[in-house]
Amino acid sequence: GAAGYLSIGKPITSLINLQFDLGYANLGTDDAGDYERLTAGVTGVFHLLRGPNVESLGGLRPYLLASANVHRLDFLGDSSNGYGFQVGAGASYPLSRLFEFVAQGRYGLDEVSDVPVSAGVVRDETFYTWTATVGLRMKLGSFPPDSDGDGVPDHLDECPGTPRGVAVDRRGCPSDSD
Repeated sequence: GAAGYLSIGKPITSLINLQFDLGYANLGTDDAGDYERLTAGVTGVFHLLRGPNVESLGGLRPYLLASANVHRLDFLGDSSNGYGFQVGAGASYPLSRLFEFVAQGRYGLDEVSDVPVSAGVVRDETFYTWTATVGLRMKLGSFPPDSDGDGVPDHLDECPGTPRGVAVDRRGCPSDSD
């Protein structure tokens, strides 16, 4: 089925982000028909490579993720609440200084409590879900710290303290053409 998600996150380290997610999906099953799924959760994103623009992959930045959520499922007019867990992988690609393209896949287990009587065709209290998403990530707030102002973030800068106005290479070290 179709779904929409909104996430807001914060980098904890150069490799780990923490994000809070809200989602809505209108899904269908062969056994139970259509149902709606509202979720709220927290996701840990574990980047496999450092830096916002990984040069070795042309800016592509792969990651793994793990999340936990609470959800409400509406079956045939009845509701059920529960919790779930997901694991997955994805990648981001910078489109500009403010925007990134993001694609990811997740596999999840949704535990359902108090399954409604009208949904009696549901044999299990666990739903196994696959989710694939694409979207845009917009950067809010400040950019990665760059103490010496050379354009190379501190976590990638191999020559911190370069004087302002000095041309530097991708490592943040002065370019030396002689």
